Amino acid sequence: MNILSPGIYLTNRLRFPAKFVVLAIIIVIPLIVLGLRVFNSLNASIDTVAQERVGREYLQMTTPVLRFSMLQRAASNRLLAGDASAAQDVISNRAQLETALANLADIDARQGQQLETENRVQRLRESARSLMDSIKPGLSQDDVFAQWNEQLAQTLNFIYYVSATSGMVLDEDYASLFLIDLSTIRMPRKSTLPVRSAASRQV
Repeated sequence: MNILSPGIYLTNRLRFPAKFVVLAIIIVIPLIVLGLRVFNSLNASIDTVAQERVGREYLQMTTPVLRFSMLQRAASNRLLAGDASAAQDVISNRAQLETALANLADIDARQGQQLETENRVQRLRESARSLMDSIKPGLSQDDVFAQWNEQLAQTLNFIYYVSATSGMVLDEDYASLFLIDLSTIRMPRKSTLPVRSAASRQV
């Protein structure tokens, strides 16, 4: 018995309008399924792009925090080394670091739940303030420098965390992934290397 016999028998007994309806159903159902899959895929891509956009906003706000933290580390090192002119740099840079942290806290209040940052920004802000408040004449340069290195490490960890929760490190486009890896991991890590000799030369 031919496997197509039931189909042939059915089509032979159907009128032409009914045959067209059956053929239409056979063609339309796969198209509908395929269309739904494409639609869901596009929606997923849109959600991913929106998530990555939030991640980029976070990184734009975190970059100044990283930069001013490095400057504060250098200024504090100069101050503890006996450079009186560094006192004004410490004060002015602290104001800029506080502003950068406030901007980061502002976006975290709006978008933190989406990236599950919890209280990471608050901890980062409090530890930076505590460290800046603790700078006093007579403290060990090595200890303070090490504490700032730890603060910078925590800032970098936050960058890595946001890059992961926003999906930026999972980008399917290789060119985009390379740029994301370069801007969120490699360059920040290189820029925060504790080059003590360079800081000492500023004294």
